[in-house]
Amino acid sequence: MRRLISGLLATASLLASTSSMTAAPERIPDLEWSAHGRTADEQRYVPLAQINADNISQLGLAWYADIPDKGGYQSTPLVVDGVLYMTGPWSKVFAFDAVTGKQLWKFDPQVPRELAATAICCNISNRGAAYWKGKLIIGTIDGRLVALDANSGSKVWDVQVTDRNLPYSITGAPRISKNGIVYIGQGGGEFYTRGFLAAHDAETGRKLWRFWTVPGDPSKMPEGDVSDDVMPMAAGTWKGSEWWKQGGGGTVWDGIVYDEVTDTVIFGTGNGLPWPHSIRSPGGGDNLFIASIVALDWTTGKYKWHYQTVPKDSFDFDNTSPLTIADLDIGGQKKRVVMQAPKNGVFYVIEVATGKVVSADTYVPQINWALGFDKEKNWAPIMNPAAIYGTEGFYVIPSQSHVWHPQSFNPGTGLFYFPMRFGVSSFVAEKGATILGNQLVDVNMGKQPQGQTRPVLEDTGAALMAWDPVNRKVAWKNREGNGSAGTLTTAGNLVFQGTAGQTFSAFRADTGEKIWSVPTYGNVVPGPISYSIGGVQYVAAISSASTGFAAANGVNRLLV
Repeated sequence: MRRLISGLLATASLLASTSSMTAAPERIPDLEWSAHGRTADEQRYVPLAQINADNISQLGLAWYADIPDKGGYQSTPLVVDGVLYMTGPWSKVFAFDAVTGKQLWKFDPQVPRELAATAICCNISNRGAAYWKGKLIIGTIDGRLVALDANSGSKVWDVQVTDRNLPYSITGAPRISKNGIVYIGQGGGEFYTRGFLAAHDAETGRKLWRFWTVPGDPSKMPEGDVSDDVMPMAAGTWKGSEWWKQGGGGTVWDGIVYDEVTDTVIFGTGNGLPWPHSIRSPGGGDNLFIASIVALDWTTGKYKWHYQTVPKDSFDFDNTSPLTIADLDIGGQKKRVVMQAPKNGVFYVIEVATGKVVSADTYVPQINWALGFDKEKNWAPIMNPAAIYGTEGFYVIPSQSHVWHPQSFNPGTGLFYFPMRFGVSSFVAEKGATILGNQLVDVNMGKQPQGQTRPVLEDTGAALMAWDPVNRKVAWKNREGNGSAGTLTTAGNLVFQGTAGQTFSAFRADTGEKIWSVPTYGNVVPGPISYSIGGVQYVAAISSASTGFAAANGVNRLLV
């Protein structure tokens, strides 16, 4: 590996020498990356063009830092006051000088390692931290929020968010509104748990409110939470005599965004539990608020609206994919919308203030879980009756099209960039069946559905996709891109993404042409970032020896 790194450094030196013979780039103002999606709207767009599609060949390595911890790396770094912060496996936090790469401090929250086998769905990773007035705030795998002094890494406060007697976890990044409220969800939707969004005070960690995403035991309502007003309505969409004993699911394990214009926090909810609707809610019902996008008043937590993307979800169609807010000109009218491209293969554009769906279009060639959308009922999906399977099973199209990997939106091109996959999966309801060894989902994915032929699909596989949300169509799709890696877009007409063969690449934002690539000797899975200090623009990416779910050859490294 020493020889490979030497080669990479030599390449950087050569590129630096080449760039020194060209005109010096125009000095630019400093620009931080101080929130998970850089700004509250989570567009992951950087209005910098010092690095651009014309000079991208001059981009070379400034510094790197090896991270010794094994496991998946899903963190979006932050850059504040010249310091770069990243999280790693087991919810550890690292701080580096963002220009020189000198490590400033490291924090280990001491998460019990036995949780990996008992309460974690898919990985021991962490998707990032939040910054608030000199504090760095993280969620930990054992369900805590921890605030650190951003200068020293010392602990300021530490609070338990989840019930430690239940198999909850936190792997997602907290979000913090301008009035100092921390929003955090949790994982555990495969372990008979019940989802919620929690709000805590950023200064003290004190719990402010909690919104349950699925109803609990009706005999114990109300529960003294802000969701009490809507839980009776939600309970009417569940059937069976004791469904609440199965938890219900609906965990808020990733996508959260807040809107500073309408004072709204919007989040996505996960799958129902157990997965098959026939077991989870015998007798019918849409099962609110699983597989939904939900909006609350960001201060009080009071319910504003919801849109359920997949009623009766039986396919692990979480709606926890990232959410992005933007102002779009649609039909000559300016609309403030929230956009999402979740697992189910549909791209959603929804008005932030009202929950009115502007459009819902498939971004994959075909789906079979729904037959269409009822525009008169706010684009409610028309479910395919055959898809609500039991022991006979069903081949569902698509499968896991876009999960948690960050997306980006470029106001200049008007395009939305995200990784996508297109395939088919088999689902057979079987009481007591598990997946990945420990997940209690009552589905056997190793069995083939009865009396059905596996669908033959065209254009399967993975790609980097650019979607036009105004014209409601694919703008371009590049198979050299990655279906399981986050994106960053810039004013330099660029989209950055980790790509196959352990490389990091740049694409033209307008056409999708790949115009730059560099070996990373690890898999760049999380979202890259860009920032500027001292008149110089930087791009940062994290590579790891893991592909996100499984170990692979490579190194764990922060590259700038």
